[in-house]
Amino acid sequence: MAPARSLGRTFHGPAGRTLPDPPSLEFLAEEIVLLSPTGRSYEFPTCRAASWLVILVVASTKCAPAPPKPEEFLPVMIGLLQRVSQAEVQVDSEIIGRIGRGLLVLVAVHRDDTGADVERLAERLLGYRVFPDDEGRMNRSVRDIAGGLLLVPQFTLTADTRKGTRASFTKGAPPDKASEYFDRLVAKCREGLETVETGRFGAHMQVSLTNDGPVTFWLGSSGDTEFRGQ
Repeated sequence: MAPARSLGRTFHGPAGRTLPDPPSLEFLAEEIVLLSPTGRSYEFPTCRAASWLVILVVASTKCAPAPPKPEEFLPVMIGLLQRVSQAEVQVDSEIIGRIGRGLLVLVAVHRDDTGADVERLAERLLGYRVFPDDEGRMNRSVRDIAGGLLLVPQFTLTADTRKGTRASFTKGAPPDKASEYFDRLVAKCREGLETVETGRFGAHMQVSLTNDGPVTFWLGSSGDTEFRGQ
């Protein structure tokens, strides 16, 4: 294929830089080094029925600083959901909570969570579709199947594990707040589901389950549930 014919026009950018028309691949490789808010747009005329729209950053000064790094941890109430055929929790060899088919959810509270997070997480847990319909698709919630819900507090889900060999829990809620919010979550779930069992906050628990699938989801009280930095 013959190269496109230049129409002999030039365009001037900042610092007196002259941009050829049409730009060569070598030129683009040298000049298009970064897209940033300081970039300039140059529209080149038609060359053999092809329109050029090139966004160029001319490095007449040093590049703009990199954008700040986003938060690695989301300040949301956490529910680590597992679809189970059965699950139970024991304290001192005594079974304190047991369900058949349903959901086992490990719950953690961040220090900045609010009452709205409790409401939203309860809504998501009861309505999240993880059980199969007649065609085998995940289209039914624990409420749809009238299943059981076993809520177990687990503060370690708030851990920052990015550095070293020991987790940091500075982002977790203090015990008094975490216990209160866990109890509020339990109460809210009981408003919408008949069978809601729990673990015991602050106790040393043994949790056993049969994960059906396996199927496991990380849910947060915010719409953004991406699990970052772990």
